[in-house]
Amino acid sequence: MGPHRRHLPEHKENMNLPFYSTIVGKFGKKTGNILYIVLAVVAAIVAYRLARDGWRALKNLIGTRQERDLSDYLSDQIYETSDGVVPQTNDVAAFESEAQAIADMQHSAMSGPGTNFDALINQVKDLQGWQLVMVADAFGVRPYSNVLWSSDLNIFGWYDEELCDNCTTCLQYTDADVPGCTEDDTTFWCNGCTEREFMRKIWEKSGVPN
Repeated sequence: MGPHRRHLPEHKENMNLPFYSTIVGKFGKKTGNILYIVLAVVAAIVAYRLARDGWRALKNLIGTRQERDLSDYLSDQIYETSDGVVPQTNDVAAFESEAQAIADMQHSAMSGPGTNFDALINQVKDLQGWQLVMVADAFGVRPYSNVLWSSDLNIFGWYDEELCDNCTTCLQYTDADVPGCTEDDTTFWCNGCTEREFMRKIWEKSGVPN
């Protein structure tokens, strides 16, 4: 018969264990549940903040690249517009501040609740192709958001989000000076161009895909 071994109470057996082992050993009990819940909440907060900061950094990088690429493209497009009007160097320099003002007004007309479409078309309808290119360049990419998502969009992305393009529910527009949206171009079912169609026709003279 071997030596008699005394069995210590459970709390005595755990007295020599490291503190963290004792706590982990209580998982499933009240103390362990609270600890793990706190740790999980802290980990979730840290993960969220890391993901948020990483996403913001990525968006800024993409937005900067998009703006740079768009600007490089439009700088050449000024002299290759679809309407064939080639500006002089001094014309481009003189229109620069006006292009910025028009770009800002386009942004303002689409910001907030509702879109002032009449203001949008009146600001760009009579511009020549190279002037439209400069407006697009001045607009660059700007933050856009709705209840579902947000992103940095160029002026055509803003048009796509803000302008109606449904023939049965949109207001219809015609203008003798906008080819493709004159009264002769209309059909029985849709007696004009939707907002987005009308704006696309105006911008066709720029030669910029939209």
